[in-house]
Amino acid sequence: MTVTGLLLAANYILVATGFNLTFGIMKIVNFAHGVLYMLGAYTAFIAVMTLGLNYFLAVIAAIFFTWLLGWASERWLLRGEIRKDILAAIIVTLGLVNVFMASALLIFGERPKGFRSPFAGVAHVGNVVIPLEKLLPAAIALLLVVALHLFLKFTKTGQSLRAVSEDSEAAALMGIKVDRAYSMGFSLGAAMAGAAGALIAPIFVIEVGMGALPLWKTFVVVILGGMGSLSGCVLAGLLLGLIDSFVGTLVSPIMASILGFSAIILILMVRPQGFMGEKIEI
Repeated sequence: MTVTGLLLAANYILVATGFNLTFGIMKIVNFAHGVLYMLGAYTAFIAVMTLGLNYFLAVIAAIFFTWLLGWASERWLLRGEIRKDILAAIIVTLGLVNVFMASALLIFGERPKGFRSPFAGVAHVGNVVIPLEKLLPAAIALLLVVALHLFLKFTKTGQSLRAVSEDSEAAALMGIKVDRAYSMGFSLGAAMAGAAGALIAPIFVIEVGMGALPLWKTFVVVILGGMGSLSGCVLAGLLLGLIDSFVGTLVSPIMASILGFSAIILILMVRPQGFMGEKIEI
């Protein structure tokens, strides 16, 4: 159960990292994050089953496609006055949910899709047997999170994104193009969601409504870990993954969800900014 919890945590962390990146830079709660997860899974399905690409190229295709959707959404829908109005931005992202889900229904229909995992066999870690179809996607997810961390910390573009997240006005005075940073942040967040969807596509059923649960899990992880905190996402993702695994197996998945949301209520009462977040004024 511990191993299963860690595998779940890897996917939660990847999805929540993208969500947190978008909020940290743009201060926008992106309700379309779940449908981008769904579109990433469908993109991987098309790449493998229709185009005949291997699984790794399918994941790259999903990352590129959802990155492009994120860029277009920010560039054409979340600029100007809309971005400055929190309520307007939320309404726009909710509108994107309806547009993307309706489009997916028209293209793919209501019947669930799926394809076989290319990873056969198991890995032996001591006395623990781990299916490769779950282990390798989890490892890739964690590698993507580490790559994002290194990008934000050590590259010039990543440092400009961090500067904008701290103080956009000061960053603009220092010559950083804020609009470009917003576009990059939103696109990267969307790409992380798409990558997570593509990574789980061979493991779970692919359907239009599959993004709802990851979105709610993302809210749990982000609120527990702290808005804008990558390290907080990792800690909260591990905690939630273990809760879902142990409680979901020993008691029931419903009880696991109840505990997760109870933890949110408790954290909001005791430490509203989460485990490792800072107080944010919007």
